[in-house]
Amino acid sequence: MKIDANPRWTLAAVAVTAVFSSAPFAVVAQSPAAIQGFNAITCSDSGGFAGGGTGLSTAVTGEGQVTVNNRRDGTQKTFRLSQKELGELTEAIQHVDWPTVQGRRYISPGAHDLAVQDLKIDLPGVVYETHFDGLARIPEPLRELFHYLDAISRRSTR
Repeated sequence: MKIDANPRWTLAAVAVTAVFSSAPFAVVAQSPAAIQGFNAITCSDSGGFAGGGTGLSTAVTGEGQVTVNNRRDGTQKTFRLSQKELGELTEAIQHVDWPTVQGRRYISPGAHDLAVQDLKIDLPGVVYETHFDGLARIPEPLRELFHYLDAISRRSTR
């Protein structure tokens, strides 16, 4: 039997195994991020029709290496997060319910000129992507993660 990397299928397989097995054990559902951290995360904004976005594209590795590209002036800055910052970022990632935001576009109706932020996160065994504009209603843990990533990006402009 092939077990998919999707946490719902994995949980279902474990539950079926538990029903047919004689060994008692408890099944605890956790997101992949809570179990193993992350491999990489990238966040960028489109700038909207009028170019009102930040123009920053940020990539962070699971080891805390940050690369920020500024599309407006063509510069690139690389730095490393402290262990505390990496822990805070990992914690923010763990709070997001990734399967529910996968592929979602949180875009306000009629908001054609707003900057759209694109997020891609590589967790062990699975990659999630989502998009939102600044006025869209998104889950609070996802909003907090975007704010944290934005703060990391803006460090490169100092």
